[in-house]
Amino acid sequence: MGSQKGRHKLMDHNRRMSIPYTKKGLFVICLIFILVILCGYSDCSHGSHDLAPETSVNRTGFPFQDEELTYNVSWANFINAGSAHLILSSGVYKDDQPVLTARAIAKSAKWMKVLGIDVEDRIETSFDPNCRFSYFFRADIKETDYTKTKTIIFDWENQLVEYIRRQEQPAYYNLKENTHDVLSALYYVRTLPLKTGESFFINVFDDGKEYLLEIKILAREELTIQNQLIPALKAKILLKTEGIFNRKGDVYVWFSDDAKKIPVQMRCDIFLGFFHVELGNTRAFFHYR
Repeated sequence: MGSQKGRHKLMDHNRRMSIPYTKKGLFVICLIFILVILCGYSDCSHGSHDLAPETSVNRTGFPFQDEELTYNVSWANFINAGSAHLILSSGVYKDDQPVLTARAIAKSAKWMKVLGIDVEDRIETSFDPNCRFSYFFRADIKETDYTKTKTIIFDWENQLVEYIRRQEQPAYYNLKENTHDVLSALYYVRTLPLKTGESFFINVFDDGKEYLLEIKILAREELTIQNQLIPALKAKILLKTEGIFNRKGDVYVWFSDDAKKIPVQMRCDIFLGFFHVELGNTRAFFHYR
């Protein structure tokens, strides 16, 4: 990847990026908040943190071990729309490099096939055990008659990222330090000292582009999930570039207000109502505390 040939393939960052989901797969956006911690670099304003330098914010340390989280997805918190699973495990990458590997699986409910909707998305990432940056990302998207496979390889030695879409030839891009993919960034967020009134920015690469995501902590709330009272921090996800999602509406995430910062609830507003994602295995939540 560090060859002269590879460098000649470096792509213009102004190139239009593709939309990472289909209309029929809209509900997956709400899961893929879990997959949607996107980003870039940004100047700090009062009460916010620019995470470009690793030393610019005090992180809470490594807050989680191997874990498996299950989520229920519904429309308007009423109609079952599907489920999602997040599985985190430790392992090794090439050259025996220790990594954490996260796998996300999102599926639509079986009854939605009647509407012509059949979603089964699988995403995998391997990243630095201290959640500083990503090494590898792969997404296998299957949404009714739409399929897509993409692979991202982060070459830190040569400061390049290799992006492979379907069976096309690889494209190469310049790589900034501390860059994440959309899934590893979730775990990075969980190491940050989230406080009400503050914002955080994270650098992420996806679909041939780096872009900015702001995570704005709005308030502390107490949620009742499956008859369990869970203190949580409500965050709003603000995308700081045009053309990322071809939609209007807000995305909110509630992180448990403890050292683990487990994403316990999500909400995605759409043109007709909203999608609601809620932690299904609350016993796992109390086990990880």
